[in-house]
Amino acid sequence: MNASPNISFSVDNNKQCLAGNNFKFTNASSVPGATITDFIWDFGDGDTSHQINPQHSYNNPGVYNVKLIGKANKVLGYYETFMNALGGR
Repeated sequence: MNASPNISFSVDNNKQCLAGNNFKFTNASSVPGATITDFIWDFGDGDTSHQINPQHSYNNPGVYNVKLIGKANKVLGYYETFMNALGGR
């Protein structure tokens, strides 16, 4: 049986105001005895990324549900959190 990935991440500042709103996400995901082969970020505004540690800016102020999905050994792991993006680009 394959182990499920332990998916997690942090963001440098989940509340920003009128500073370009450039959020830096740090991926802290792992899986025992395997390598995570794919990441899918969903930033909650229609944009996605496959980068390991992406940056993202929001066009509109609001609260966004950010999700990260990781795949290892054909098994998916999942993590999500809410972010408050103030201001705009």
